[in-house]
Amino acid sequence: MRIRLFAQENHDKSKSSYWRVAPIYKESSPVGRSQDRDQLQRLQLFNDWRKSQGHDPVTLRQSHGGSGGQACAVIDGLEATVVTLALSADISAIAERTGKIPEDWQSRLPHNSSPYTSTIVFLVREGNPKGIENWGDLARHDVEVITPNPKTSGGARWNFMAGWAWALTGNTCHL
Repeated sequence: MRIRLFAQENHDKSKSSYWRVAPIYKESSPVGRSQDRDQLQRLQLFNDWRKSQGHDPVTLRQSHGGSGGQACAVIDGLEATVVTLALSADISAIAERTGKIPEDWQSRLPHNSSPYTSTIVFLVREGNPKGIENWGDLARHDVEVITPNPKTSGGARWNFMAGWAWALTGNTCHL
């Protein structure tokens, strides 16, 4: 039996109470992308505070990895109280194969259930010797792009999709 505890969080830091009500369990099993590992360290900070106040700690069983691998793990039976994944296809796979997520998960919330947006950043060598400023510059013959494999990385798929969206807007480059 899970015991629900509550923490409060309010994103308006100017108010005296920075916390809003959110369920916290005696046992939590967040499953997510490897990029979420640092963010989930806040759970450990909360746990440390709880212990300092004389409360029982929340048992954390975290699992981090690539979005597709994490989706497969949940489908194969990995218990999760919270799941954060990079791709809607991974979330849909959990919904379709396990029933643990409503099949209308994407359409039932605003903005197709996208809680945030992402920005693609170009990292270039010091001094930007090739003068890279936009997507068109990345298509030049003298430029090599380094990105993870889009077959296995959600972030790489977002990189690819951002470049494709740029091309669809009518921007062209002459090679």
